[in-house]
Amino acid sequence: MSGLSVSPFIKEFYPKYYKWENYPAEQCVPFTKVDLPWGILGNFARTPIVVDGVTFRNSEQLFQLMKFRDKAILMDIYSKANPKMTAKKTEYRPFRREDWGRMIVDAIKFCMQKKYEQHEEFRKELARTEGKYIVEDQTSSTRKKADTWGAKLHDGIYEGSNLMGRLLMELRDNGKLEYHLPDDALDFIEIIKQEICQKLLLSDKSCLIRVCPLYFPSTHQKEEKTIGILLKELYFCSDQTIKISSHGQRYYKFWHSRIRRNNKVA
Repeated sequence: MSGLSVSPFIKEFYPKYYKWENYPAEQCVPFTKVDLPWGILGNFARTPIVVDGVTFRNSEQLFQLMKFRDKAILMDIYSKANPKMTAKKTEYRPFRREDWGRMIVDAIKFCMQKKYEQHEEFRKELARTEGKYIVEDQTSSTRKKADTWGAKLHDGIYEGSNLMGRLLMELRDNGKLEYHLPDDALDFIEIIKQEICQKLLLSDKSCLIRVCPLYFPSTHQKEEKTIGILLKELYFCSDQTIKISSHGQRYYKFWHSRIRRNNKVA
């Protein structure tokens, strides 16, 4: 059995979700690619998520990062446009968390819940599916059967575990997803923060000076330390406001995306 197979984890640790579903196609809302109808329901939808001040491209990237603890692997996944494929290349023991099987469903619930809380468009589209079955449509996949997350269309019937669709329906019907994560489940975020700050500090500060010209009058030692603190706030402040504690409190507005682009971190 493949070390990447999700099904054994679901069977052992989440038995209530270990089932096979059959849905009449006319009663379903199927989603596939993000640019097609209902695409926002998928994990790859362009719905950035902010957790503890760090911005993730989408719920898929956040979910894949939760599998690992290693700094190099985390930064590789964080920097790539397709986090799923990058993660699969390294998702073999001992790289993956040893307790991943015990937390996999709670992890995806966490990611979906954050997406739900932070994106009104997603909430509205999810509400529009009321009365329908939601299906992650894997009909075009070359696999004979759908994997744990989706279902395939056969003779007018969607067949498969469709775990993603079922969790979306649970979120829609209850307005939230209950999850229980290990205490260290989000420790990887601090690793990412530290690495990004280090890259910013090693990069050309001229781009930062152009963004905040009033705050970088020189580069003597005391201000170098202040720059390090400010860079963390620049990059990780989710409400796009910088709060600086120096000679009283001063605030600057900035565009988060401009910081990322100028420093080539994204």
